[in-house]
Amino acid sequence: MNVVEIRGRRKDDSTLFDFFTVNNDGSLYIGSHITTPSSNLDTTAAAYASGDCLGTVQTLTNALDAAYGTGLIESVSVVDTNNQKPAMDIIVFSSTPSAGTYVDNATPSFSTDAAGKIIRKIPIYASDYTTENDVAVADVNPLGRTVVSDSTSLYMVPVATGATTFTAATPVTVRFNILQD
Repeated sequence: MNVVEIRGRRKDDSTLFDFFTVNNDGSLYIGSHITTPSSNLDTTAAAYASGDCLGTVQTLTNALDAAYGTGLIESVSVVDTNNQKPAMDIIVFSSTPSAGTYVDNATPSFSTDAAGKIIRKIPIYASDYTTENDVAVADVNPLGRTVVSDSTSLYMVPVATGATTFTAATPVTVRFNILQD
């Protein structure tokens, strides 16, 4: 049985959700919305050196709630169907990085403007992966990294931190679990 319950509705629909509930035992339940934006990295079948972009700028559409523009990255999963276990830093931006160069299989060039938009760097190590039926899977959590943006989208550029060779194009999917405020 609940002692206190505060509920609300999202601006964009009529979904009812809990802000928080205090239970009889004194425990606190905080309700929010989890979203799982993902992106297939547009890589090629080629060798990548440490420091190369793994694909280009990727958009994480609707990563944040438009009403607040904030969230908490709870975890990141990487699925590699080539089983190469690519080590990388996922650079997260609050808005589209501009005036820089972010080309697949080339070293990124961050402009001063783009550098000011970097809000998180999330490392994925080769040791984070396990192999399941010839597919490498990394599940990095809990992260608990806050993010703020002026829109509902976040942007990322994955950068290799070790050499890797893909034998097929677009073998890597990156999925975020974001708690929207």
